[in-house]
Amino acid sequence: MLMGWLTGVIFKALKNTKPMKNFATPIACLVGPILNTIFFMSALCICFYNTDFIQGFVSDLGASNVLLFVVLFVGINGLVEAIASFIVGTAISIPLSKVVKTTKTA
Repeated sequence: MLMGWLTGVIFKALKNTKPMKNFATPIACLVGPILNTIFFMSALCICFYNTDFIQGFVSDLGASNVLLFVVLFVGINGLVEAIASFIVGTAISIPLSKVVKTTKTA
């Protein structure tokens, strides 16, 4: 819930500033999956880092500390997710917001 709320707050803040108004949607589409990954991995490490299951991943990845584990565990997937959300989310959100505005005023 915090990820969705913060993404909305960032979007509204950018939408209300003149120079960033046109970039609010793409930035929000990029920030959403980044925040989601940060919150998920933080919760995973705080709650379960010392369990045998996660320590198995830590040893398989050869991570020497928590930060390195997070980078190795998320790695390419997090980057691909952020880029895909940025492209697809922006491509869907901009036309959808125009349709919703048109529907509300009609």
